[in-house]
Amino acid sequence: MTADQGASPEIIAKLRGTLSKHQDALISRSVEAVWSKIPAYRNRKLEEVQASFAGCYQAYLKVLITGVFTSMEDYMHQMVRQRSAEQVRLSAI
Repeated sequence: MTADQGASPEIIAKLRGTLSKHQDALISRSVEAVWSKIPAYRNRKLEEVQASFAGCYQAYLKVLITGVFTSMEDYMHQMVRQRSAEQVRLSAI
């Protein structure tokens, strides 16, 4: 939600601060969960999985703060191109 959609600048600043403060923990927990439960991810370098999650997190954060979905669309297109080039099946993810 952006300020013009009803959220005050103070709420947006607080959201940004809270999410930014916990970014590393959120990414780490997500990577650990996926790494342990989805075999296709275990075949990847840990740094690659972490970078992918960090990109996704940043895209979500931008959407939440700005209300604009361009960053998420860009991230999704990047992942589609990458996974397609790697011939990764959707069912493996």
